[in-house]
Amino acid sequence: YLSGGRLDTSYNGLVSYDGQQFIVALGRLLTEYSGLVQNPNDGVWYFVAAGRVLQEYTGLQQYDGAWFYVINGELAEDFTGDVQYDGVWFHVDHGMLEG
Repeated sequence: YLSGGRLDTSYNGLVSYDGQQFIVALGRLLTEYSGLVQNPNDGVWYFVAAGRVLQEYTGLQQYDGAWFYVINGELAEDFTGDVQYDGVWFHVDHGMLEG
């Protein structure tokens, strides 16, 4: 991650580049990571693949043994309702799959 033209190995969080968002840890793009990750700067959870936030993704994702509902690449903590996934309906409460 470059800040002011210099390598910043202390930066952790999301960066925007060419209209997309990427997750960075210790100044390095986390291309090896895929899954849900929390942005340490604002606490928001995102679904990433190869380090890139999948803004085009809406669906369920598993994290630490639980399932969560993601809308446009962001954990939908404000969503409560029913969603269909692989032909089956599930109830989601504040972004987390119930039962």
